[in-house]
Amino acid sequence: MKKLLLVLIALFGILPLFAKGYADYLAEAKKYEAQKRWCFALGSYYDALQTDEAPENKKEAAEGYAKLRDAILSGKPGFSSYDEFTVNDEWKKLVIDAEKYFSSVCCVDISQLYIVKDSVQLDFKTKTKTMTYGVKIGYKEGRRYATIKNVIVQGLKTMVDYYKKQYANFEVFAGWDKWPKRSVSYKNNNVYNVDGALVYEKYKDYYNAFYDRESYGLYDFLVNVVDESGKELVKGKRWLLGMEASAEKSSYQIVFSGVSPAIADLIDSGKARANIVACYLAYGKYNPADDKGGRTFVNNLPEVQIPLDKLAVPVVVSFNKEKISDAMVSINENGFAFQIHKTEVTQSLYSSVIVGANPSHFMGLEKPVDSVSWYDAIYFCNKLSQKCGYKPVYSVNGETDVAKWGYTPQEGKSIKGEVEQNLKADGFRLPTNDEWTFAAKGGQGFRYSGSDNIDEVGWYKENSDGETHPVAQKKPNGYGLYDMSGNVEEWGWDACDNNYRYGCGGSCYNYAEACEVSNRYSSIAGRSNYDLGFRVARSLAEGER
Repeated sequence: MKKLLLVLIALFGILPLFAKGYADYLAEAKKYEAQKRWCFALGSYYDALQTDEAPENKKEAAEGYAKLRDAILSGKPGFSSYDEFTVNDEWKKLVIDAEKYFSSVCCVDISQLYIVKDSVQLDFKTKTKTMTYGVKIGYKEGRRYATIKNVIVQGLKTMVDYYKKQYANFEVFAGWDKWPKRSVSYKNNNVYNVDGALVYEKYKDYYNAFYDRESYGLYDFLVNVVDESGKELVKGKRWLLGMEASAEKSSYQIVFSGVSPAIADLIDSGKARANIVACYLAYGKYNPADDKGGRTFVNNLPEVQIPLDKLAVPVVVSFNKEKISDAMVSINENGFAFQIHKTEVTQSLYSSVIVGANPSHFMGLEKPVDSVSWYDAIYFCNKLSQKCGYKPVYSVNGETDVAKWGYTPQEGKSIKGEVEQNLKADGFRLPTNDEWTFAAKGGQGFRYSGSDNIDEVGWYKENSDGETHPVAQKKPNGYGLYDMSGNVEEWGWDACDNNYRYGCGGSCYNYAEACEVSNRYSSIAGRSNYDLGFRVARSLAEGER
């Protein structure tokens, strides 16, 4: 039986990272700073900056974070005075404190969490009238973890390089060059909860518990299925991150069997969702005798429970057809008759259509969804059409119902079969190259969409800090369309060669020239890099012209 040594918080339901408010995180950061707990302070400043507070109201957190970050990057373990006799010990304290911090937050971002019919373990039983469903969980190294870890690693290297050049016999604490994979806090006495920093021993090597198995941690998620009000429909099951029964089942790490027809109807209609109830972090000593395959090796390990406000999970966003309709701009001139969305598809809109899914690397509800392939984009378009009651545009082997395509978004696979579009259908679709170009010009003819000065209208390499930004922050073009130069490159319908499709507009990674209205780049349709997103269009029916 698992031993729960420490329960930090017990909550239920999905909570976004910003469950606390900006003021709460700011006060927390200042408290930790006064205690000289530099990693905890840096983390709380970071959390404050991720809240939904208006950017202009977050200046104090931004300044606090930048000041502390820059001090650490310069080789100082905080704001105090240090010399060659104290700096090494203070840095060791900072690294151990970082292990404690990363033992109390989740070091992964859950990029998608949604329910699918389990095509691998389909369990349609006529006697009991039940179905089997799977919960798709996507995860990746958390941005909070990656950002703070990199600050500390780079600062530590700066300190070591400087003092080694100054003092030939400068002694650095053991294991610093292998951190964060190998624990610095571990003491050779079989104690795995070392001053609050969790340690995991395997094959006589001592890892931080959050970094074991060359994955992102020994995290164990308890997941259930709930309705729109949050009421539990299917009781939760636990899933150990990184453990997959087989390659074929890798999309469905949690399987719920015995689902009744009534609940199956709610799931199929998008009125039920997967829900993280709790997150646990295991630690201790690996015992081969406990390893019977799958997740069994953790069964006798102790664990701590991670507060849900320290998880980054997809936020459940309600679907709003009217809001989508209001954001469509009609273009009916020069032989064109179509509507196009004012902004790139946001993570908020994407998650409301593909319930619980957000594949984006640059997380933020009002940022454009990124890391989507061309196949993901056309799947989304048909799904959005179905939700809005429009006739879907795309068909695969003549079938417009995405449930019959045999395709799951964000798996890096191709849609098998002939993909065709019906421009007479009134549903959502990707714009053609000609439509996109005409819309991007905005009736103005500028070099970029809305201006000859890209800084006025777009996020690109020189002003983006290497990441996407919330949509509609820059000046629109003459048609009222935003971000058609920069932010994310936008998939279009047109094929250029074999399995390649065109992307338009350039991205936050590109130099200005790539963001010009006239430029096109071809990409493999299955590619889903950080700089790829899309916006939706619709054909205007005769009565709408």
